[in-house]
Amino acid sequence: MARRNSFDDSASAASGNDVWSRLTRQVYGESGTDASAARQAAASDPADDGGTAAPATTVSANAGSCVESYTLCVGMPGSGKSSLLSAYLTPTKEDLNPKPTIALEYLFARRATASNSPKDIAHIWELGGGAHTSDLVAVPIGAHNFSTACYIVVVDLSRPSDIVAHITHWTDRIKASVKGAVRELAKADPTFADGLKRRTYAKFGREHPDLKIVKPCPVPLIFVANKYDVFRDSDSARRRLVGQALRFLAHVNGATLLCCSAKDKALKDAFRALLNRHLFAAPAKRLSETAPEKPLAVSAGADTFESILKAPPGATRYSDFIGTSGVMEGAAALWQRHIEEACGGASAEALALARGAAAGEGEGKEGGEGGADGGGGGGYPEPAVDEMRAQRDELLRRYRKEAERRAKLDKREAAPAAVARSASGGSGTGSAAAAARQRKPSVSSLSPAAGAQAPSRK
Repeated sequence: MARRNSFDDSASAASGNDVWSRLTRQVYGESGTDASAARQAAASDPADDGGTAAPATTVSANAGSCVESYTLCVGMPGSGKSSLLSAYLTPTKEDLNPKPTIALEYLFARRATASNSPKDIAHIWELGGGAHTSDLVAVPIGAHNFSTACYIVVVDLSRPSDIVAHITHWTDRIKASVKGAVRELAKADPTFADGLKRRTYAKFGREHPDLKIVKPCPVPLIFVANKYDVFRDSDSARRRLVGQALRFLAHVNGATLLCCSAKDKALKDAFRALLNRHLFAAPAKRLSETAPEKPLAVSAGADTFESILKAPPGATRYSDFIGTSGVMEGAAALWQRHIEEACGGASAEALALARGAAAGEGEGKEGGEGGADGGGGGGYPEPAVDEMRAQRDELLRRYRKEAERRAKLDKREAAPAAVARSASGGSGTGSAAAAARQRKPSVSSLSPAAGAQAPSRK
């Protein structure tokens, strides 16, 4: 296993032309592509061992082929993404103080599945920079590697009041990116979307009570609640509340939930086993640990809303979160409010993300999955940007109003001048045009430095 820092060729990697993809093709020919096709076909089988969602990585029957998987790790800034990935790649070497990740960083892992056969390759990207770089979600994973992809969202349990906003934001971004990939693949195969939907819901089983309520992500999704070593010392009521919120968000999005810590060997081993299941199709048991006094570990499709909301927080009821037509629009905001009351206020970034998600819900986005993934032109995470945009909008409104007034004034003055020109044979045209040019307003005269008041009327 190895690691490469300061990845700066994301477009090449996303198109399958990064150095490792090219090397694989040179050594093994196009067998890697054949393996991916075989793996996608295998994913069409709804049978699943319960560990993860289809389409998961499946080892090709062709012993001479190289199987490639693709993973993107995102989440809260400072949540320990780099430490977790370092612990996965080099389990014998601890790196508890890694350098902050800037934008996309590329890593890879290799694993031999049989003797005298090429090693399978797992391409791993870590996205740093927080929500400000979330537009890069679509770079590493797209329609070309959709069938063997996996997303990891890492949150920080030492900052519980920020968890809901960040999970909602990143899940919305991921789903929007996946939706675009599905739309592109459906152009070549009109039946692709329907088949993918069946495979996505297969992990829940036909008899699951929440089958018609959940909105699972078509690509395997993992929520990692990191820094459990800090969180385990919290009081029982706080642990129960945050655990309920994490289980709720994971269940509604069809995600696997795992509490982890880079300082706990048992939890690191559980994380490693989970990633091996997704990246290399290694055997893994079904996770179902929901006790609030223990680290949560719940496989996708293994939870239920009835179990999660057996004791709703505060004075809320089950119907405040789940309605007759599905998950209530303000469910995430309700979890956010109760966690803030119990754990303190959220950070400025989390509050901005929550406002963006609320604006997206208010615009009635398709499928009830709206949030911070844009649309509608509503606010920005930075208040200064909102203020500047409002100022420029006001300047533009005043400029248009002044231009309309001048146009009307010119029209009234032009009528007598036209009569005079026709009587004198067209003389005076140049002077009338010059007068009109003098009356035309300029943008600079309406700039903030020139004064904030509207232009005076003549």
